[in-house]
Amino acid sequence: MSDWTKGPWHYQEGSDAYTHIVRAGDEFVCQLLQDASGKSEARAKLIAAAPDMAEALEGINRILSPGSRTLDEMIRDMDYACDRARSALA
Repeated sequence: MSDWTKGPWHYQEGSDAYTHIVRAGDEFVCQLLQDASGKSEARAKLIAAAPDMAEALEGINRILSPGSRTLDEMIRDMDYACDRARSALA
């Protein structure tokens, strides 16, 4: 991916009473309308995690690509990539 706003992105807590906003630093990424179910807030937080998730997936792709790494190195790298993914979804 090359045509997207680089991370980190963050969910702007307390955006306003009507919307949920995601930003990359001072740059606006997206805005979702508030809803009573809380799903809009959850979606905004998932969108904010997109760059971290993309980085984790790119790491997993590198690990699974043919190369000259040892099994121990692959396991260590996979653990790191999975930790990044878990952190992004927390």
